[in-house]
Amino acid sequence: YIVFFLMIRRPPRSTQSRSSAASDVYKRQHLTSPKRLKEEGIENIESMTTKDAYMFPVYGSAVLFGLYLVFKFIDKSLLNPLFTLYFTFLAVICLMNMFEYHLESFIGGWKKIIVLQKKLNINLGFYKNTETITISQMNVLTLALALVPSLAYLFNKNWFTNNIIGIAFSISGIQTLVIPNFKVGFIILWGLFFYDIFWVYGTDVMLTVAKSVEAPIKLMFPVDLTATPPQISMLGLGDIVVPGIFVALCLKYDFDRYLQSQDAHSLSQYLLKRIMKLNNYSSTKKLTLKPKPLKKKLKQRVNKTSNEGTNLSIT
Repeated sequence: YIVFFLMIRRPPRSTQSRSSAASDVYKRQHLTSPKRLKEEGIENIESMTTKDAYMFPVYGSAVLFGLYLVFKFIDKSLLNPLFTLYFTFLAVICLMNMFEYHLESFIGGWKKIIVLQKKLNINLGFYKNTETITISQMNVLTLALALVPSLAYLFNKNWFTNNIIGIAFSISGIQTLVIPNFKVGFIILWGLFFYDIFWVYGTDVMLTVAKSVEAPIKLMFPVDLTATPPQISMLGLGDIVVPGIFVALCLKYDFDRYLQSQDAHSLSQYLLKRIMKLNNYSSTKKLTLKPKPLKKKLKQRVNKTSNEGTNLSIT
């Protein structure tokens, strides 16, 4: 939990720089406002729609019940090696992403050092394309770091390495799933609330799948390792990711409000300087604003400017 908490730190309200304030989960999650996305140079960000939110529990139920049927009719000793290899491959990718993000601030220049660059012509009849494979020095380092826990889990299935990979999956899930607004978030939370009630408390489907799949899709906490078999408490990654994406939405909203307050502060400073200049105040003099005389004086200035050919108005 401490490691997971450190991965999603919150920037302080006293942050003055936009680039530094956006340096944590916000830059990975992308801001919700289209205006902010444009300012950050981020385009075509896919996010959930209302329809996606309504169908999310339905799709989840179909996948869960499908896995339940597969494990009921097929020997799990045949399936688990495939699941293990598949999730180990995903673990390497997620761990590389996580390590690269945190190493960027220390050795960010390594991303510019290209170790290998090659073009591949893909021609499969139905698909033709030219792909460019670029491997940087940062990729090599993060791959080496990611292989350590991934291979350790592949060969011994230890609960500690399982949790490292599970945390990486959770962070990647929170980073990938973008909720555009609170309405979509509420629909997802309520839909999955009833989803959990039915599949966890109403049937044995969820528990059967969780115990059958030998993959880091859950966090494992040992209760009594001396018992036979060892007693272990489990927490599904869905119980982390789903609330996590909603909390991330709240944090993004908070951060957007922070940026708006900075914009408003900058605008108010600009207007104050203009008013002082119009009223012949210096920055060292005490300024007392009287609404009615000030409004009258501003109108006079605007009317004078308009007569000179500049199109201005004040209300």
